[in-house]
Amino acid sequence: MRAAVDRNPPEQVSLTIKVVPRDEDRAPIRIAQHVADNLERAGATVDIEPTTGEQLLRDVLINFDYQLYIARHPGHDDPDYLYTLLGSRFGEEAGWQNPFGYSSAAADELLERQRVVDGEERAETFAEFHRTVLIDAPLATVAYPDEPRATRTDRFSDWASPSLEYPLGYLSLEYEETEPDDDRAEGVLYIGINDRRPTRNLNPFAVEFRDRGVVTGLIYDPLGRRIGGSIEPWLAESWEWGGTENRPRATVRLREGLTWHDGEPITADDVAFTYRFVEDTTMEPDEPPVVPSPRFRTQSTLVDSIDVVDDHEVEVQFVGARRSIAERAFAIQIVPEHVWEEQTGMTSLAGFDIDHVTEALVWENPEPVGSGPFRYADSTSDESLTFERNDEHFLHAEGSLSGGVAEYADRPEYEGIQFEFVPSDASAVEMLQGGQLDATAYGIAPEEVPAASRASEISVENEPTSSHYHVGFNTRNAPLSNPQFRYAIARLVDRRHVHRSVFERYATPSYSPIASLRYVPEEFRWAPDDAGSHDLSFVGHDDEEEPGTVDAERARELFRDAGYRYSEDDELLVQQ
Repeated sequence: MRAAVDRNPPEQVSLTIKVVPRDEDRAPIRIAQHVADNLERAGATVDIEPTTGEQLLRDVLINFDYQLYIARHPGHDDPDYLYTLLGSRFGEEAGWQNPFGYSSAAADELLERQRVVDGEERAETFAEFHRTVLIDAPLATVAYPDEPRATRTDRFSDWASPSLEYPLGYLSLEYEETEPDDDRAEGVLYIGINDRRPTRNLNPFAVEFRDRGVVTGLIYDPLGRRIGGSIEPWLAESWEWGGTENRPRATVRLREGLTWHDGEPITADDVAFTYRFVEDTTMEPDEPPVVPSPRFRTQSTLVDSIDVVDDHEVEVQFVGARRSIAERAFAIQIVPEHVWEEQTGMTSLAGFDIDHVTEALVWENPEPVGSGPFRYADSTSDESLTFERNDEHFLHAEGSLSGGVAEYADRPEYEGIQFEFVPSDASAVEMLQGGQLDATAYGIAPEEVPAASRASEISVENEPTSSHYHVGFNTRNAPLSNPQFRYAIARLVDRRHVHRSVFERYATPSYSPIASLRYVPEEFRWAPDDAGSHDLSFVGHDDEEEPGTVDAERARELFRDAGYRYSEDDELLVQQ
């Protein structure tokens, strides 16, 4: 009798979805409401928990304190970024290193293989990877948003070549002097931002404060930048390859006369320090704990060792990877050793060291010293951030530049940038129309596009992006540790409905975390007419009366296949 009385009845499955609030980004909470509605129709109870962007990234990427989240990945330029995003060995690391805790020997083997093969064989490897991962569903990709970018053309032009999604977009602008304006200083580019974090923190390694890293990418230069379709020498004057095709070695030569913003010379020691630092910010490789930088982790995993040859030359030994992949390691932003070596100790609070947190990861870096084409000038927390042109940068040096870098000679043409925090897209459009801004660093919301397009002073250009919105699952704990349970939730997302209702068609729906369709097998490509016939497609209705509404019986069948059962009231019950 006691055994019978003490046995707890099964409870209804309860889930919490974390998102940023509507005023930071309107898309995640709308997607979350869509997912929550369909989960509730399938018998679960769901709470949506808004939190600031900084706190969301801290909860998801550092503390793993979540069940589900919906957010925007900062973007990628090569499918190799999946090596750390979904590799099993990174499941306990901070940052965009497998925040899902996903573990799969089959996926790991394929991620290793794609680094050493090329061409059609690499495409076939990713096709097999998709078949493994998309059904396991550690995340459910929803869409790649377009960015309707609003700009003025009275003082600056050539806005989209390349996009402001990348630092080079700021160097490409053509500047035309105009009559003095009381609202805008001559020669200053005024950019609206919808994110306060850059005004508070300029640490290039602080993952909860960095999304795409464009702002810090203007302060800190890498050895190489992606120009067009390839990575070309930037701080490096050149690199020469040796070793074998699948275990390459590179001798990297720095440009002559490089200096940091504080006047100190840039040397090979700074380069070697940076690469060792991102691998372990404690700079104590022989003693635990090892604390890697959560940013640039995909690139740092490509480097096996780095040795200083002389003041201007280093030799880099890579792990097993083809040269075309290994050269991505040159994109790490180089930092000055004389500044950052002081931040390698463990963080202390009231005299106690905090495990696996170094000063380097929490330092605000209030007055950054970099080598980039712009230097820090001033900031007001939550309001503005000002950069001034670095005339000592190699782009302004006498002599010719070669390759794709040559087109950026004597750039930028203007004196500085002022980033202004703008609380809403409607305010940004008003400030653009009134002349207080030259452009927005981000795409304005689709609902503001008509007003911006009607303003004669404003030009709106739609730009695709390399980042994606997705539903992330914490696979470490039940019920989300069950891949069939995650797969069932992924089937509750109607990408066609989200495309229309959330993004107003300013997006490209997708099932895949790789934007390049040549790596996505035909059966996993999103198609607007698949109408539920696809292994990953939405299990629901798509008619005018119930757009985006799940078919409750089909959804319940998916959860039954995952091993779950229902109460008499169609409540999805926790497994006993």
